[in-house]
Amino acid sequence: MHYIAIIHKTQICIFLKTIKDQQENFIMWDNIAFIINNLPVSNRLILFDGTKTHWINFFTSPEKNYIESSRGHFHTKEIKFIEINPIEIKHIGNLIPDIVINHSKELDRALKSLEIEYLKQEDIYCIIPERKMIISVDTYTFILNWMENTYIEQVISNNFEGGILNWRKNLNFNLISMRENEKNLFLTNLDNNTPLNINNLRSMWSFSFNIYKKSMVIYIIKTK
Repeated sequence: MHYIAIIHKTQICIFLKTIKDQQENFIMWDNIAFIINNLPVSNRLILFDGTKTHWINFFTSPEKNYIESSRGHFHTKEIKFIEINPIEIKHIGNLIPDIVINHSKELDRALKSLEIEYLKQEDIYCIIPERKMIISVDTYTFILNWMENTYIEQVISNNFEGGILNWRKNLNFNLISMRENEKNLFLTNLDNNTPLNINNLRSMWSFSFNIYKKSMVIYIIKTK
């Protein structure tokens, strides 16, 4: 389950939503989608029957245990592995050479931070689902204090960095009354700051910064 709570003075509103059943590999599929959809990379599916889908630049799961591709929807059990191409080609014009950008460094960093195992052949990344089995996961509770409101959310992840990424992508800025310019500055600060341990405690962190002279403090607590 995915829990969101907004606490304002004496009023408490709790919102619940299910993000995905806790089946094997659910974290891996969710994190792969997050990486592909936030980097200018392309991907294709290789099925056990030898089918190869066309390269596309998005990764979605339209329904439980199914992945969308250029050739329709496939059950996750049909997928032998996923290939990711980090090369982005920008077409400027007919008389101007295309711009080729290699996003390998960003892709490497994202995959390693989420502990997704992969093989690399030349420029192509290969992710084999069977190699990534989630044995245990932790719950990370995020407490965000902003303008007399406290925003509390729990996410599930198998590592600290993945917990922050899952929390970041599920933030509902409408619930915490944040404008677009405040949102952009908040995300920039979030990406450029590292949470610090609270009094050397192993499972508690915090970081703080100002958003247009308004103070924001974020606490992170890890529980099993």
